[in-house]
Amino acid sequence: MSRREFTGSGWHLLRAISDLIDSCVESMADDAGVSSSSVLVPGSEQNNDEGSAFFHDEADGTLVYEARDRGRVVMHKQTRDPDELVYWVVDDVARSLAKRAAAKTKEYNEAADPRRVWFPLWRELVASQDAEWGSRTSREITKILAHSPFQD
Repeated sequence: MSRREFTGSGWHLLRAISDLIDSCVESMADDAGVSSSSVLVPGSEQNNDEGSAFFHDEADGTLVYEARDRGRVVMHKQTRDPDELVYWVVDDVARSLAKRAAAKTKEYNEAADPRRVWFPLWRELVASQDAEWGSRTSREITKILAHSPFQD
């Protein structure tokens, strides 16, 4: 996928972002062998009670991606770039899909460190949507492993 140009603001922009996210999630779920209807997709609907991620826009045009647990913010990111917001959501969903898909495999269940199985799938799922996004996810995996190396 090439970088998409977003136009509009407010509700129209959030709708375009949601549509792109939905398209990416459908594709990744299909690649991972998971039903897209079973995937929790962060959207523009806020639910403070479940800790689910959501996104919204501020009056100044800032796009916010956050999660709250019992009203307390547990994750907060902000940008003015719609593509950045889409990446954050796609990356989070791909991470979850990779874990779910890998958990169904013999390799996952036999691995001393199951991340060896699902980390590559996470990167592949993100890269299937955008090569640069895949590179960013690879860098994130490298940071994770620098802090918490494989345990096998």
